[in-house]
Amino acid sequence: MAKCRFSTAEQVIPDELIDARIFFSNYGWLLMCQDTRLFFFHPFTNQRIDLPNIQRHTLEEYGRMCFSTPPTSPNCMVFGILDDSPTVSDVTIIHRGESSWPNIRYKTNNVRFYTSHGNPVFYKGAFYCLGIDGKLGIFDPSKRGRRCWKIIDKLKHPCDSIQENFLVESNGELISICMGHIGEYVRVFRLNYHYEIRWEEVQNLGDEMIFASRTGSMCLRTHSMGNTIYFPNFDNGGNGLFYSLASRKFHSLGVALPRKDLYNTKRMLHCAWITPTALEVYRDDELRWFPNRENFIPSSGRVTVVGAPHTHPSFVLTNLEHSNNQLVFNMFNTPHNAKRILEVRQMRTVKCAFGWLFQVDWGYSDCLLINPQSMEKINLPRLPKIFDKCVISSSPKDPSCIVLLIDYYSFENGSRVDFIYCRPGESEWTIVTVSSSSDESQNSTDSDNEEDEEEEVYGLELKLPLATSLGTVDNKIYMVESCDEIFVVRINLRGECTENASKITEVEVFKLSLTRKIWEKVGCLGENIAFFCYGDSCCVVSSCMEKGKGNCIYFIDSFPDDENVYAFDFEDGSISVSLPFPEVDMNGFEWTALTLS
Repeated sequence: MAKCRFSTAEQVIPDELIDARIFFSNYGWLLMCQDTRLFFFHPFTNQRIDLPNIQRHTLEEYGRMCFSTPPTSPNCMVFGILDDSPTVSDVTIIHRGESSWPNIRYKTNNVRFYTSHGNPVFYKGAFYCLGIDGKLGIFDPSKRGRRCWKIIDKLKHPCDSIQENFLVESNGELISICMGHIGEYVRVFRLNYHYEIRWEEVQNLGDEMIFASRTGSMCLRTHSMGNTIYFPNFDNGGNGLFYSLASRKFHSLGVALPRKDLYNTKRMLHCAWITPTALEVYRDDELRWFPNRENFIPSSGRVTVVGAPHTHPSFVLTNLEHSNNQLVFNMFNTPHNAKRILEVRQMRTVKCAFGWLFQVDWGYSDCLLINPQSMEKINLPRLPKIFDKCVISSSPKDPSCIVLLIDYYSFENGSRVDFIYCRPGESEWTIVTVSSSSDESQNSTDSDNEEDEEEEVYGLELKLPLATSLGTVDNKIYMVESCDEIFVVRINLRGECTENASKITEVEVFKLSLTRKIWEKVGCLGENIAFFCYGDSCCVVSSCMEKGKGNCIYFIDSFPDDENVYAFDFEDGSISVSLPFPEVDMNGFEWTALTLS
């Protein structure tokens, strides 16, 4: 049975819900989805209310949902808003007893409105949607036509670089909570309706404590723990964290000292705050949204990935101004000992594998392989042309090792793709050209060679399944090989647009099935630890490392000025952010490769 954490208690969740996702939480019920099915689930009685099916592409597009009253109430409404367009608001709403989901579109009259990371709130008969900059979108189901939806665009938050933004009802008022990047600040605002509508900053919550998350926030009164905000973050000891407006710091429920931000903490991506209700068993008629109740969807199987024994993953940093100033760091060593690569001139690391770096001098087309630990070098022939991707088949000490370069830019334009390869010790590169207009491949080398063996290139067009995380506007895709199988890790992102898709919503793993010619989704990495740094990747068995936890991935973000390492734990669905080398001045450096030392 799967387990889910509720405050300090644990509640057993049925196995068939292990791959279901939480949309919203209120009144002791969870609004969840599984494939194309939406349903309510009461975790304390294990009872369920099925909702009408919704088209898969529609379900994936609606990023924020909530419900108005307990789902057993005859007046219950479920509301959702799409968050991928700033100039058009698409909403959907269904009343208890209805069997279809309408899609209603409203023009915003050139007002740009992006929904925040938190869910809508049902307040005084209407659904309030918070924008990332403080605007409010209000949907009133009692009105008709265009009057149902309006945006109050003059509302603005005086906050910069908001990472999280939540809306909650507190003592009959609307409260907005803003969190800066990695918790660098937390600010609270109350909506003033009395005179000119505006957000007023709150310095003290009194005896109120707020529980904030993307799947619904709630406010409770207490005599001893007020003036605090609880976020779904945990310290390294597994203790919950809360923010105190009195001290302006984060505190732990354990014995840890206060902290000023959320570095080196875990943030739960798929979780919800829930208030236990009376443990009454609901009647069948209360659990029936519409007559035909549908069966559960069985959970998908899980596959354990077995990897090769490697140790000590390290990251390579390259100075942007001086390419030959390169550093190698082992992120699991404390203190972090930097190893500087001095034996290269103006070389840029573009790929690494099996503990070796493939480095290129773009000015002279020179290239080589270098081991950053032993400083052994293997010179390769001069490059015949510029390339986009590099693959190294095995250790350069292996006689069968092949260095493969791929130029696919022309192929994207519908003409061709070039495969360029050589073995260490050879004097020239071989180029295999595959044309999209012909099934034949053309071979050539830097010099005429009539004894070239014919090479065969096979193409297989596969597509990953659609992203299941709501509000996804972009993603990062990494590929890794383990035990002769190929896996893809997709990190789904949301944001104002694809250029600012910096919010991680979900991490998914797929395995390539050559027999079925599809990508199969798997639920975990087993004992493996996967590391991704732009185009480089590796898979390491946790038992072969002195430090590091299995069933996790570590990856470097590729957004400007982001020096952090992100870690995702498949076991509990949490994500943590750390600055791995705080003692190193990262100014002018960028992540370029990952190696195994």
